[in-house]
Amino acid sequence: AVEDGGYRMAWIGFAQHDTEKSVLPVAEHGYEEGYLNSVAITWADTDRGQGPTGTAIRAKKTCVNQNIHTNPKFAPWREAAQKHGYSSSIALPIIIKNEAIGAFMLYSQEPEAFAADEQELLNELALDISFGIENLRARITQKQLQLDLDQAYNQYKLIADNTDDVIWVWDVQSNCYAYISPSVQKTHLI
Repeated sequence: AVEDGGYRMAWIGFAQHDTEKSVLPVAEHGYEEGYLNSVAITWADTDRGQGPTGTAIRAKKTCVNQNIHTNPKFAPWREAAQKHGYSSSIALPIIIKNEAIGAFMLYSQEPEAFAADEQELLNELALDISFGIENLRARITQKQLQLDLDQAYNQYKLIADNTDDVIWVWDVQSNCYAYISPSVQKTHLI
């Protein structure tokens, strides 16, 4: 978005479920130069939560700010934005399973930078980001489940291999033993 799209800055923030309902920046690119550290962004339904980012997360819809210099809802962040050369912005919700988990924000040096066709393309990009995050989270969950399963199997095998009790598993599909504990060999039962 910054390199090819010519935007001044782009960032992604995740909605936190703390008392302030803060937005945690997790990725940024472009001319940021401390901007995100100088502004407190929230998605709470308060005065400071009425900006593009908070509105996009709360309402689960794109929020366009075509003129940072005149938009009254952007007043809390106007001075910092002007210092960084931002004149317009767009906030696109990142939605997973019908929940806005955060937003993707873009800032332009030009006012009125987000025409309808551009907004449509950026909405598609936000959908792609949402899809990518959802898939990454699914992979992480699957990997953790596999690790948990492997750990449970290893614990079971340790117990089964070291007990004097007879333990066996019969595979009905192949009609044979799937597992026979070493104690069976010791007792010559099979």
